[in-house]
Amino acid sequence: MRTFLSFVFVVSIAAGADRTYQLPCEITSVAPSGDGKLVWVSCFTPDSKYRSPGVPAAEDTRPSILYMVDSATGRLTDLLHGVGRIQIVAAPVGAKAAIVVPGVITSKKGSAGKVLLYVGSREISAPPIGPEYITWSADASRIYFHAGSTIQADAWNILGVARLDTLVVSRTKLSVATEDVNICRQSGHLFAGVVPFDNGRALPYPAAEYDPDLHYVGRNARIPPGSFSATCRYVATPSSFPHGPAPWRVVATATGLPLMQFEFEGEGRKEEFEFRSWNPAQEDLLIRFRYRASGPNDVKSDLQVFDVLRRLVIDSVPDFEGEAAWSSDGKSLILARGHSLVFHEVSPR
Repeated sequence: MRTFLSFVFVVSIAAGADRTYQLPCEITSVAPSGDGKLVWVSCFTPDSKYRSPGVPAAEDTRPSILYMVDSATGRLTDLLHGVGRIQIVAAPVGAKAAIVVPGVITSKKGSAGKVLLYVGSREISAPPIGPEYITWSADASRIYFHAGSTIQADAWNILGVARLDTLVVSRTKLSVATEDVNICRQSGHLFAGVVPFDNGRALPYPAAEYDPDLHYVGRNARIPPGSFSATCRYVATPSSFPHGPAPWRVVATATGLPLMQFEFEGEGRKEEFEFRSWNPAQEDLLIRFRYRASGPNDVKSDLQVFDVLRRLVIDSVPDFEGEAAWSSDGKSLILARGHSLVFHEVSPR
């Protein structure tokens, strides 16, 4: 039986003010549904009910919970309990989400490293795919996943696809090794590859392009590997890799020319910037983290909403550490800090 709860603490001061909800757990991941009606939240619970006697509080052994939050009412639905960090990958449209549970589920069923498919609060299937890396197709009809590699490296080169209507799984060897797969929502095409570096600087690199069925289209000289803006006018190259932060660029996909570049050189600089995500509805907006030195051995981080066309910060959340996601309509940020879930309306442009 699922448990329906109300938030313990709610703050809503005036129209346009932030809505803040206090959860009974430490939030680790937040993902709104594509239709904007709900938010999935995973967190570590202080409850020792699911902790084995004598087990230390390491992250991979901590008890965890997945909740569904009604965006309009703030009502919580307890979906499942597990061990370790639960990951949420929401579909870009509708109310589907792929839930990656690394530990043993202590509710009705499951096992370690399982991927569960949810529609709202209802578990509908367990696709026969691995949990290492997954992402959705633009129309939410397929899940793409890491399906192995023929090379010994951080990058991999076999991509799988599970079709949700039949749960039939196929695998394709990519023409290039990759660490991520990015999808243009307008065309549904996938782009893969790893941006190379020379003396710490990102170099131009044409991504390998595939159609939604993983038929190879070719190298796209105008598009590097990276995250696409709402209608694919821009792509932001990765700002972090398995080995640490990296400089990143915003590239105009019509021309292949960089619109701007952000360095990430580490110690000694007054400020650094890290890309997080594009606004799903407003083409020119992204969120980034700004890291600034606040003392000899102290660094503070601010969450910024940045307009790449005007090169202007239009909103900022100072001294922020935690998880952040856009609402599906692009009008608000959903912020998780500790036990608090905040719906922050972005200042008008």
